[in-house]
Amino acid sequence: MYSLPMFVVAFVLSLLLGIAVSPAAAQEAPANPATPVQKPINLHTMLQTTGGVFIKDFYELGRVNGLGRVAIEALTLVVAGQETERARGLQIEVVDAEKADLSRFGLLDLEEAEKLGQALEYMSQTARKWKAGGRPDRSEAEFATAGGFRVGFYQRRRDQGAYISAGEPAVARAFFQIEDLERIRAMVLRGLSLLNSK
Repeated sequence: MYSLPMFVVAFVLSLLLGIAVSPAAAQEAPANPATPVQKPINLHTMLQTTGGVFIKDFYELGRVNGLGRVAIEALTLVVAGQETERARGLQIEVVDAEKADLSRFGLLDLEEAEKLGQALEYMSQTARKWKAGGRPDRSEAEFATAGGFRVGFYQRRRDQGAYISAGEPAVARAFFQIEDLERIRAMVLRGLSLLNSK
């Protein structure tokens, strides 16, 4: 029987053990403590804080007119004296289609704003597919937040429309063309880009 020198056996074993151990070691490696990951502060949670002075900065992103109106702003929020803790999100004003003096606001934190951008993209693509036919007499797609903000579109036979609503219990609703979903999405994405730089 052929025998390998002991240093060759040790070398091969160390290679095999190194390969087997390195993926596990890489997974268990602690994060670099010099660069802690800070979770964004939730806008809704910060607004529930009492006893402090809020400083709000607004950045206009645009508006869309239809039956009613929607105006979108990026928002940063800090409590005076605690400027290192900053909440960010979108404020969306909805002016009602039937009552021009009725307006309500939807507040979306960063996570909700990102999901809104994705939902608007999905709705725009889905509306084009549905327009081709093969749908029931009436269909809807809707995105909603826990705070009562809703955006969606509907199709009745071949007629389509989009809507946005905000507020509870008195809800303000505005109605738009399907193409306006892309315009609103562009404002949301511009807002996210701006907020990520703040």
